[in-house]
Amino acid sequence: MAYGRKVREDDESVSYTFAIEPASPEGVLVIPVVDPDAWYVDGSDARPTAALRVLGKAVLTFRRSGRWPELVAFQS
Repeated sequence: MAYGRKVREDDESVSYTFAIEPASPEGVLVIPVVDPDAWYVDGSDARPTAALRVLGKAVLTFRRSGRWPELVAFQS
């Protein structure tokens, strides 16, 4: 499981808190709009699995709908 909640969106990037437990965010995932593969966790060099799962679900939703989702839930 992984959960994300959108906290910011502008023309350059979109940001989500991410977590395995929705009530306990682990950090903030930043997704550059032009190059989602250049994602990063704000203030860290880590690339946690929970952030990667939120990234995948958010990008997939964006590509299908043209809008970044407010909430993301990933279940494997």
